[in-house]
Amino acid sequence: MTLIADAWASWLGALIFYTCLPLPQHWRMEFRWIARWAPWVGAVIGLILGFSDGWLGLVRIPLLVRCALIFAIGLLLTGGLHIDGVMDTAAGLAVPTASGQDTRRQLELLPDSRMGALGGMALVVLVVLKVLALGA
Repeated sequence: MTLIADAWASWLGALIFYTCLPLPQHWRMEFRWIARWAPWVGAVIGLILGFSDGWLGLVRIPLLVRCALIFAIGLLLTGGLHIDGVMDTAAGLAVPTASGQDTRRQLELLPDSRMGALGGMALVVLVVLKVLALGA
C-alpha cells in the first residue's frame, strides 16, 4: 500500500509542479521522481486542450480565434513554463560565447526576470507559430 501511496503523492507533486491546476493543499505531495510523470501530465494537459477545442468548435468560435484561445488555455494550465524557457534560452544565446567569461555571462542571465529584446522576439515568434500551427 505504501508503494501506491508514494506513487500517488509523486503524481500529485508532478501535477503541482508542471501545471497551475488547483489541487487541495492538504493532499500529500512528493516532488522526488516527478520527471517520470511528465509525459502523463502532458497527456492530461493535451486532453484538457482537446476537450476545450471541441467545445469551442461546437459553439462555432472562428478557427483562428479558437486557436488563440487554445493557446491561452494552455498558457493558463502550465503557467507559461515552456514560454519562459524559450525566452531564457534566446537571452542566453544572444551573448557571444568566444571565451569562458561570456559563458559565465550567459549563466548569469538565466535567473534574471527581465525580458530582453531577443527574449521578446522569441516570445512573439513562438506565439505566432503556435497559433498558426494550431490553425493548420
